Amino acid sequence: ANLKACLAPSEAAGNAFNIAYGGREYLIDIYYGLCDALQIKKEPNFCPDRPGDIKHSNADISKAKKLLGYDPDYDFEKGIALALEKKVVYAETIIRCEYGKQLALLNNVHEAKKQLDIALNLSRQYRMVYIEARVLFEIAKIDSPDMSGERKEMTLRDALHLTEITN
Repeated sequence: ANLKACLAPSEAAGNAFNIAYGGREYLIDIYYGLCDALQIKKEPNFCPDRPGDIKHSNADISKAKKLLGYDPDYDFEKGIALALEKKVVYAETIIRCEYGKQLALLNNVHEAKKQLDIALNLSRQYRMVYIEARVLFEIAKIDSPDMSGERKEMTLRDALHLTEITN
């Protein structure tokens, strides 16, 4: 939606848009959807209404569709599943990177490179640019006979470039 707003025609400028999936979501359904996604079995604790609580909400996205060409790809369930998947992959990537660093310190270069290569592929597949840069720095630090000075310099240059992109 943000990219579409940047590329939208001038008549969209200055407008406020509802950005949502376009359907009605009930808070209780969101709660149970999150519980299912996180594999948690816990009943909600209902409290009395508070002043200002919104009892009914349904985002009308027709203006965003018309002026921005906005057309959401994900409903709530699919979006949550994708977000959780990315968090799990992020954690795995960090763990593999740290494990590779420790293996390199123990002079197990072959296994260290294997773990770092997996972390690098995951970071690229899921477009985790900052993590990719971090993994490249670790790869460049490994003293490996099959990594020439030129390749090491290129790896460091790639890592620095990615770091600049994320800042």
